Order: sequence, then C-alpha cells, then structure tokens
Amino acid sequence: MKTVIAIADTHIVDKPLRSLLPRSLIDLIERSDLLVHAGSFTSIEAYEEFLGLGELVAVAGSEDSVELQEKLDWSTVVHVEGLSIGVIHSGRHVSDAIGMGYLAREMGVDLLIHGYLHRPRVDKGVVTTICPGSPTLPRMSIPSAMQICIDGGSLDIRLIVCSGRVCEYISAFPPPKGSPRLQGDESYSSHQDIH
Repeated sequence: MKTVIAIADTHIVDKPLRSLLPRSLIDLIERSDLLVHAGSFTSIEAYEEFLGLGELVAVAGSEDSVELQEKLDWSTVVHVEGLSIGVIHSGRHVSDAIGMGYLAREMGVDLLIHGYLHRPRVDKGVVTTICPGSPTLPRMSIPSAMQICIDGGSLDIRLIVCSGRVCEYISAFPPPKGSPRLQGDESYSSHQDIH
C-alpha cells in the first residue's frame, strides 16, 4: 500500500512554509510515500521548501513565477502501485466534472489530480478526478488537502480538513445552531476500486 498526499494552490510568497501549513499536515506529508502538488506554489522558494518534505511530484500553476513555470511541466503522469495518476493545475474544463473526466481519459490515467479551484472536490465518473483544495488559501471552502491510499488497484480518498484560515465568505456566515463544527484537521473518506 502507498499513501499519497495531494495539495494545490498554496500561494506561498513571503513566509516560511512551516509557519503556514498545520503541523499535522506536515507530519502526514513527511510520513507519506509521495506528495503531489497540483500547482500554484507561487514562488520558487516555496517549491524548494516542499522538496524538503519528501518525494514530490509537481506541476506549474497559473500563479507560479516565470522561473517556476519554466522549471515545471504543466501536466505530468506518475505511476503508483500499478495505477497511473495524472496531475494538472487547470484547463478549460477545470470547473466542469465531465470535461475533466474527458481530459483524464485523454491523458490515459486512472486518477486525475488538479488544482485551481481552491476548494476540495471528488468527481467519480469513468475516471475519478479530484481537487484537494488549498490548505492555505481556500475559496468558498475550508482549508484542505487529500490523502489517497492506493492498494492493489483500490483507492481510498480522504479529505483532510486542516486548521487555519477559512474563506472570508464562510467565516462571515456562522453555521446554524446545532450544526456540527469542524475542529481542525478532521478527515472524511471515500473508497473506490479502480480495476
């Protein structure tokens, strides 16, 4: 079994990585077999800090510096436990689940990880596509990442709800009385057999 942590849209410019990511997420990353970053580190320095956390597969994002966009590919495919995982930041169809599914099929992958949305999303179609959200700059969402456990063609995808800054829109509207509250670093699971 292999464990992959997926993140995107960290947009780190002038602060050290370890001061922005929750310690529990850093621990998960360091214990994982692979970290996938689906773009928009923003700075080359942030990319280099992520390299120090373990094995990293990354693509360029829409907000990355020119230097980083020249260094990284816009899309890539990595093979883990017999499954092919595509990684892309964005495309014409990033907000369209069917379009992202077709993109995944064109890439010939079993799973597609993408960024750009800044909010978590899992779409199970012919090919599963996921957006891990952003642990540092969520939009219309909570800060998040995803943990993907791959075991013999089987995927277990967990949403990692991180502590930290919440989208201003969400924080402006508190949940109704009696609603469950997220207490930082919680997770929710989804399981799928690919083969």
